[in-house]
Formats: sequence, C-alpha cells, structure tokens
Amino acid sequence: MTDAQQPIAAGSAPATGIRPFWIVALIFGMPLVLGVFHLFFLGIVAVRSDYAWAEMDWNGDGRTTVREALATADVIERPYAAGRQDCVELLWARTGKRIRIECPTTGGTAAQPSALVDRAR
Repeated sequence: MTDAQQPIAAGSAPATGIRPFWIVALIFGMPLVLGVFHLFFLGIVAVRSDYAWAEMDWNGDGRTTVREALATADVIERPYAAGRQDCVELLWARTGKRIRIECPTTGGTAAQPSALVDRAR
C-alpha cells in the first residue's frame, strides 16, 4: 500500500495545520470585532437614551462630541431637593461624581435643564 491508500488511524486527524496568517488574523481580528460590537452597543444606548443631543454635553464646553454621547450609558439620575424644587442630580455611575443638577423651569413642568449648579468632573 502507498501512503495515499493507508487508512487513517482512529483518533488522529490529517496533518493540515493552521497557516500563520490565520493565527495572526484570529489574534488581532477577534478583539477588533468585539470592539466594533461594543461601540455599536454604546451607540444604540446613546440613541435610545432619554437625553437630547444638547443635554449630553457632560463637560459643559458648549458642544456635544461623539465621546460624550457614548458616555451617556454611564450616567444615572438621582432625585435631589433644592429648596422647594424637586430637581434631578446627574452622576457618573462608576465614580459617583456629580455632573450637574437639573431643575424644572418655573414656567411649567417642562424637562428643560436649568443653569449648571455644580460642575464637578
């Protein structure tokens, strides 16, 4: 019998091997794919959030960046009483640092933010 006609022994696979290109592609490709999925998920969270684009200006510089929109997933609200007004305190979920306090305007119960009371970063 020649080598091509020899039966394969039970429990052994033909020796084909993985090419080095595919090893490198898997090592660097999978984290890249997972990173893209993560950014996609954060984008969906930002789009579905309860905040308008202008309200996502977390650092108060007057413009909202994509990074700030993606950071919306890390913002939580907590009730806050400022005198006779019922306000909402916005905090970073990971650190607990205050972003700002939003109080309803005196003209009604519209959910418009008031002036920034505290700008701790």
